[in-house]
Amino acid sequence: MLLGSSVLSRACSRRAPSLSCAIGSRSQQLQELISCQKKKTTFVSASSSITAISAVRSGGGGAARAYSCDSAATGGLQRLENSDQNFAAGVIGTGYFAQNHLSSWAELEGVDVTALCDIDSARLQATAANFNVPDSRCFMNASALFDAVGEGKLDLDFVDIVTQVDTHFDLVTQAAAAGLHVICQKPFATSVEQGVEMVEACDRAGVQLMVHENWRWQPAIVALQTELAAGAVGDPYYTQISFRTPYDVYASQPYLAEGDRFIIEDLGIHLLDVARAIMGEPESMYCRTYRGNPRIKGEDMATMVLGYEGGQSCVVDCSYASSEAPDPFPETFIRVEGSEGTIELSRHGFCLSIYRGDRLHSQRTVPPAAERTYHASPVEVIQDSVYNCQQHWIDCMAGREAWPSSTSGRDNLNTLALVDAAYDSASVQQAVPVTSPFV
Repeated sequence: MLLGSSVLSRACSRRAPSLSCAIGSRSQQLQELISCQKKKTTFVSASSSITAISAVRSGGGGAARAYSCDSAATGGLQRLENSDQNFAAGVIGTGYFAQNHLSSWAELEGVDVTALCDIDSARLQATAANFNVPDSRCFMNASALFDAVGEGKLDLDFVDIVTQVDTHFDLVTQAAAAGLHVICQKPFATSVEQGVEMVEACDRAGVQLMVHENWRWQPAIVALQTELAAGAVGDPYYTQISFRTPYDVYASQPYLAEGDRFIIEDLGIHLLDVARAIMGEPESMYCRTYRGNPRIKGEDMATMVLGYEGGQSCVVDCSYASSEAPDPFPETFIRVEGSEGTIELSRHGFCLSIYRGDRLHSQRTVPPAAERTYHASPVEVIQDSVYNCQQHWIDCMAGREAWPSSTSGRDNLNTLALVDAAYDSASVQQAVPVTSPFV
């Protein structure tokens, strides 16, 4: 569950997409996974069944693209020729957070956003002007975009869906039916059951589905995972992940105040995904929630305790109703204790410290990229995570990383299951078992 090695050659080694919830020999497992990753090849296996998909697709400049899908080995898209040809992306949704996606696509090499879709005409036109997408490739109806692909009027390799969760099922299944690979914003489904349907639809269509779960791609969190993969603390037995802030998240995303579910589904899901990346799959969940802001509908505080088969535990807590100065937003506190030491990521200044017994072993700062400021500070670290997440997708598309992506739809069902378990536990005020759909 660690991150892709092409992106993380700049930061971290990639962990296998599945891991047993029993993590007693975790350090050994991580070392084996690193070893396997180093041996990984990125070419199409001669022993697999290879079928051509979109054998020749004309690019925006008229150049041909040829692809091959290796379903047995990677299930992925490999560019066989014209490797200098950029991938063509369509972005569905041009709202607040979509601007981070679009800015990252504009900065990344190997990809062009060639189509946009949004039901808000003014927002669509403004975004198209900002990112140089012609009016002829702007759609106010997603079905019209997919029809244009099917009719050969629009050439796309994938779509990036940055809309609210109640639209995801229709958009993902339509994209799969059109033969397009899919990135989908989190939470990618309204339920685990619906998510399974979406994953299966993409599997049947032979297309890849990645959930845009960007939190684990923050530079400081990547650095922490790198240290864990190298055995910095031995076998982890306790983790705390905390995100508490007075930040007014509703100012830029007012719809967050309107849902029955709020902080676990919107923010806690990120932290639970990081917990999985660090500790693996839990067997139990205990959660308590609270609403401190009377002007919102859902919960704005949550504390979750994840239990593991070997007795290990992870405490995840989050709040948008805290008081603190200076505001640590958007930094995450993480502490991992293990058999050989403790690693801690601070909430002020991205300071990463490793302790051995009662001594400080090492300490360094892992700041965000100062030049990447698409919105007002201090959200650079979030923008970094979006960029790194999308870089990983392009690395998979280009064959520099093996499919599935680190946050594939199938993998992310396990994160979604933790969200459901948290709400179930909070409703009965007792621990509940966790059933991971895919381990």
